[in-house]
Amino acid sequence: MAEQVSGPSKFAKRTDMNTSKQPVRYMSGGSYGEGQALLQQQQSAPMAGKPSVTPVPSATDIQRAMMGKVTPLTAMTERPSEVITEGSRVGLGSGFDTSDLPMLQKPSLENVLSELMKYDETGDVAEIYNSVINKGI
Repeated sequence: MAEQVSGPSKFAKRTDMNTSKQPVRYMSGGSYGEGQALLQQQQSAPMAGKPSVTPVPSATDIQRAMMGKVTPLTAMTERPSEVITEGSRVGLGSGFDTSDLPMLQKPSLENVLSELMKYDETGDVAEIYNSVINKGI
């Protein structure tokens, strides 16, 4: 079966899905025996025909796989013996300070002013820092 050729413009058809393999072709004009050697190579390892297409997962499929089990808002609790205020700053249960979140402590004035100095182009924060921190207020 010969390779299909696409027509021009509105008659164009996809040729990348051809089921036929590329034909073996003899090359003439080379040195003695070269054409026959090339012909034998083509016959021993023919070119692939129709490519095998494997489905690629969509972004939605990947997100679903990464999310795992999602509990609906209206579902029954999975921890019936746990207090509803567990992990919050108010109420019963262990407090917010037991979590491993950053900034558990209030930042000191020295830390706040030193961070602000990085972004202050006028130098006003540096003056405040020096007057407050160096004087020990």
